[in-house]
Amino acid sequence: MILVTGATGLVGSHLLYHLVSSGHKVRAIYRKGSNIYAVRDVFALYTRAIIPLWRKVQWVEADLNDIPSLEHAFTGIEYVYHTAAMVSFHSKDQSKLYKTNVKGTANIVNLCIARGIKKLCFVSSVSTLSKEADKPILDENSYWNPDEDHNHYAITKYGAEMEVWRGTQEGVPAVIVNPGVILAPDMQGRSSSGIVKQYDTGSRFYTDGRTGFVDVRDVVSAMQKLMQSEIQNKRFILVSENLTYKAFTQMLDKELKYEIPAKRASKGMVMTISILTSFIGFLFGKKPKLDRDTAKALFKQNQYSNKAIQEAIGFKFTPIEHTLEWICRIDGNY
Repeated sequence: MILVTGATGLVGSHLLYHLVSSGHKVRAIYRKGSNIYAVRDVFALYTRAIIPLWRKVQWVEADLNDIPSLEHAFTGIEYVYHTAAMVSFHSKDQSKLYKTNVKGTANIVNLCIARGIKKLCFVSSVSTLSKEADKPILDENSYWNPDEDHNHYAITKYGAEMEVWRGTQEGVPAVIVNPGVILAPDMQGRSSSGIVKQYDTGSRFYTDGRTGFVDVRDVVSAMQKLMQSEIQNKRFILVSENLTYKAFTQMLDKELKYEIPAKRASKGMVMTISILTSFIGFLFGKKPKLDRDTAKALFKQNQYSNKAIQEAIGFKFTPIEHTLEWICRIDGNY
């Protein structure tokens, strides 16, 4: 049987559909208060046989930091997909990020060791990779540089990776995937899903940054293929295309049929807005919509190589233009 953590999240919910539709027996972990019924909306993206497939999932309430509930969830499990994580770039969430991303992953790894799990797949992020002066394109050997100005999310994802590598030293075969910005239809504001709706409702600006983008369907497909392969104790970047934010908005404008292009937002303007929203958030006790770390990330010039995954399993990525066609058709019937 396969265990999926973070089953109601962006990657986990799409992964669930692909696993159960392929005939696998799957147990899914969800936290108290999570809406497991919302996963049906994800299943509806792929099939009309929503309820029969959804009922094949064995749902178990568990918390990454509640060992007894995790031990129950691990009963009879052979393979684990660890997709659960907290995504936040707000400094106030530092302790929560550590507890979920690092400590929670350590607990999963410890149970994988104790139960003799056959293979673990961990979803990390390209944020754990660091640039080198003489190497403009980041790859799997672009190791973490502690001297860089990392945000708290990146720090905890790196810490989680270290826990997984510890597990491999103690006998648990594992693969790590490092996706770029994951594109998917709207899922009530989860992570990067809903980006098209946000853009279409007025946020039509771009910055001078560049990053890697990937289709959520490619992420879960690559994860499955890696788990089914003999490959172990390696990591792989999952990025379909490296795009400037200007090029990305131009693709969106084409799909949304906008004749007037998006406007460029200067670094000074964005940083000023981040300061103002952070101050307002502080006054009213709310998280700012745009904080300093997020603002800085919008101007980074990062490019990623997807050569390793292509060579390892012959993986072919979906062009981002096709991904945006899919999202626009679903999110807004454009």
